Amino acid sequence: MFSRCSFRFLLLFFAKYYDWGGAIVSPKARIFIGMVSVLLILFIVEMVRRRKLREEFSWLWLLAGFTALVVGEWYGLQLFLTRISGAVSSLSIIFFLSITFLMAVCIHMATKISLLMTQVKNLTQELSILQNEVKTRSASSSQSAR
Repeated sequence: MFSRCSFRFLLLFFAKYYDWGGAIVSPKARIFIGMVSVLLILFIVEMVRRRKLREEFSWLWLLAGFTALVVGEWYGLQLFLTRISGAVSSLSIIFFLSITFLMAVCIHMATKISLLMTQVKNLTQELSILQNEVKTRSASSSQSAR
């Protein structure tokens, strides 16, 4: 049915594009991932340049863009990560990395929100103390004027 030449061709094809875990990564998908990653990086740089995104938060998104670019284009890295993690498919590694990134973003934002909540509480307490002082001074000055 198959000649030796066609069998070798199929073997080489599958060795390059098949992760032996059940998922074939097509060249179109790799090009799409690369384009989206480059667009994400350019978008983040433009947002920082226009001062719509602070540099404090841009490193996380730039890291995500570069990681998506490297992992999406370097199929050998996907296979390596799949093998050392014991995953069935390289797609599960990509999903795992995505979920890990989203968890890191959530933790980072939660720490920022906690810090801001503490600052708002402290400022509110200071404001109420100052308002109370102003009221007592104005009340004492109005009584002394009488």
